[in-house]
Formats: sequence, structure tokens, C-alpha cells
Amino acid sequence: MINFEFRAHPMMFFKIIKPYLFILILPFIRAIVQFLTRGAINGFFMLEFIAVTFISVLAFCGYKSIKICVKKDNILIERGFFIKSKAQINISQVTSISIKQNIVDSVFSSVTCNINTEAGILNKKVFEFKLYKNDAKMLSFLLYGVEDTKTIRFSFLKTVLLAAGTSSVITGLVIGLPIIKKAEDLVNVAISDVFFKEINVAATNLTKYFPVAFNLITIVFVTAYGTSFLFSFVKKLNFKLKRGKNVINVEQGIVLRKITIFKKQSINNICFEQSVILRIMKKHAMRVAIAGYGEKRGEIAIIAPLISKTDFKNHIKDYFDLKNNYNGFVSPKQDKKTYNRFLFVPSIVFIVTLVVTIVVIIKFRRIDSFVWFLSLVVMVINLYYASICYHSYKNTFVLFDDVMVFSGSSGFKVREMYCQKGKIGIYKILQTPSDRKYGTCKLKVIICSKSADRVKLKNMDLKSVLQGINKAHKSIN
Repeated sequence: MINFEFRAHPMMFFKIIKPYLFILILPFIRAIVQFLTRGAINGFFMLEFIAVTFISVLAFCGYKSIKICVKKDNILIERGFFIKSKAQINISQVTSISIKQNIVDSVFSSVTCNINTEAGILNKKVFEFKLYKNDAKMLSFLLYGVEDTKTIRFSFLKTVLLAAGTSSVITGLVIGLPIIKKAEDLVNVAISDVFFKEINVAATNLTKYFPVAFNLITIVFVTAYGTSFLFSFVKKLNFKLKRGKNVINVEQGIVLRKITIFKKQSINNICFEQSVILRIMKKHAMRVAIAGYGEKRGEIAIIAPLISKTDFKNHIKDYFDLKNNYNGFVSPKQDKKTYNRFLFVPSIVFIVTLVVTIVVIIKFRRIDSFVWFLSLVVMVINLYYASICYHSYKNTFVLFDDVMVFSGSSGFKVREMYCQKGKIGIYKILQTPSDRKYGTCKLKVIICSKSADRVKLKNMDLKSVLQGINKAHKSIN
């Protein structure tokens, strides 16, 4: 009978104490500064020292109390010193394991191990521990065994293009701003003020070519995108896919390493996606969404960085059995009326932007260059959105089958999604007054739960959609 026990790595102590690290270090930094400047230490230091000691003891007890036992068909996880908790997970319910290792972990032979199941609290890692590297490998072996695998590697150029295609300004800001804020708290220097002062100087030096506002926004955008690209590139470097009969192993990163292991049966859906840059390159990123909550919507793993649309079926057949038992194929009508409906929103945005720009310039002539610049930015974004709408007009469809296929969009991304019909959580049918007039609807498909992947299809024939859903799910109902 299988009976293995694993203990947390000592680095788990620092992981537990990490949220309080700044509070714990601050009294000592203040005491050192006071001693060097005044030759004496504040009387509150002793109280602070007692609080620091108390928190550290609690963290140490929490780290020592963690125990993971693998017994036959179950995993038993125990933790807690004063308040003990035990969780029992059936091995068949483990959907994925992710193993991460950063620079500090590599020095101490530790890893961060996430055990994911279909149950859990959204956006919260319930079973995340620091384990010894060899223990994490043994744990994954006990849960998934060993299979003959086919290893697929991707070139350095593909990794660069993938990082460029999956990076964004928003991601760069999300990554960069918290780092700057933490650095400010740690060194007590307004780094953001210094940073933006330098940006302002650089923008002012370029005023002979473009307005200051244009230069400021451009520099911020380029810096944010560069941050996102660098972070994405480091994460995806050394991308490697090991594909077995039942188990998939995705490895990526050198400095920041991550391994995601999951069974094919745990796959919720497969998406072929195009961001702005991937659309320019006419390539798609293929990724899977795995059941359970690991990070945000569960562990998401890209399993093919750059592929062309003609290769979709060749990749899909390795994961889904396409039987082609068509229960219905629905797409919007290809006529002028439908075309106008798809492009209605970007047309309205264009007209409103133009009118507002002209009115504001007439009333506020001193800032006309800035207004024109903002208008240009809105126009460019709207033009790209119009291209998404046109793509949706030409390529939106739903295929009702044992393996469902939905081609549409999600925000500013083009998406084609494949999933087993039993994995679909919600069909949401929306009708505007215009839809009711023409007998159409907007179909939003959500996989498994409201937090999972989704795709929206516009101007679909209502009767055809309802018939397709009823036929495809007759066996389930």
C-alpha cells in the first residue's frame, strides 16, 4: 500500500511570514537609524521586539505543523499548531499540480507546489506549500505516475514572438506599479516621483517633434509594454511540452521555472487566441484551461506558442476526439444588414468622437493639439475594434457536436474555443430590441462556471441556436 509523508521546506517559514515582513523589519531599521543618529534606541523597541518574536514563533509553528500524506487513493493534508485542520483529497479529484522555482528556491533546493482540485476558493491558492525539490517530484510521480512522452521544444525565436504577442501595456502596469510601491516603502524614497520626473524630462526634450502629452503617454506605454514583454519572455524561456497518452507536462522558464502537470481528462477547454500582435503575424497561441483553481481561473498552460489556423485540427485531435456528429452549425447571415449591425458600435463611437473633438477644440483652442492627440488615440483603438467586429462578421460560428466549437471574440481578442459538451456551464442568450426585431440573439458561452473561459457570439439566429443546444444536449438532459 502506498504510504508516503512529506514535510514542508524551511522556506515555508518565510512564505508564511512574507505578508508581515515589512512590519517585522521596520522596527529594526528604525532602531539602527536611531542608534546611529542619536546614540540611543526608542523605548517602544522592546514592545515591537516582543511583537516580532510572537509573530515569528507563530510562523515557525505553522511551518513545522504542515504534513502531506499520500495513502493509497487519498492525499491527507494537515496543518495548524493551535487550530489544526485536516483536508482529505481523493487522488482522482486532483486536476493539476504546478511546481515553481525562483532564484532563491534554486539556492535552497526548494519549490512552491500547488495542488489543484475542482473545488476551492476563487483567486485563492488553498493547497500551496514550499516543499523540497525532490519531494515535489516524488509527489507528482505518486499522483500521475510515469508515461512514455513525446517532448516538443520551441525555438528561441518562437518564444520571443510569443512573449511579444502575449504582452500588453496593462500587464506591464500591473507588474511594475506594485514593485515600485514596495521599493518605495522599503527604502522610504519616492521612486515613482523620480521615475515620472525623468519621463517628463525625456518628453519635454522631444517637444520639437511631438506634443508633450503624446511623448509622455508614448514613453509610459512603451515602458509598460517593455516590462510586460521582459516578464513574459523570462517566464516562457526554455518552453518544453511533454505529451504522454494521458498526462501533459508543460515546462517553461530558466531563472523562474514553472512546471504544470495535468491529465487530459482535466482539460476544461482549449482556446486558439490572437492578441493584437499575433493578429499582425497571422498566428495563434493555443492554450488549455484546466479544471480547478490554481491561479485566477485555474492553471492556464500554453501548449503551442505560435501556430497557423490551418494546423488547428492537427493539434486538437491530440486532445479531443472529433467525431463530426454534427447536430447543428450556426453562423450569422452574410448580408449587408448583418454587416451594418456588426459595425454599428464602432461607427457610433467614430461619429461621437469626431463631434466631441470638434466641439471641444472650438471652445478650448489652447489645448487643441492635446485634444487632437486624445482623439487620434481613441480613433486608433476604435479602428482596431472595428477590425475585430469585421472578423466576427466573417468568422463567427458555433458547431454543436460532441466536441463543441465556438468562434468569436472576447474583448479585444479573437478566440476559437473547443470543449466537450459536458464541460459547458452556461449558455446565456441575450436579446436587444434590435435582436428581437430580426429574430437574432447574442450567445455567451461560459465553461464550467462564471469564472472560467467564455466567448461571445453576436447576431446569431435565435431558433437555430436553441435547436442546436437542444439536439447537442439531449443525451445529457
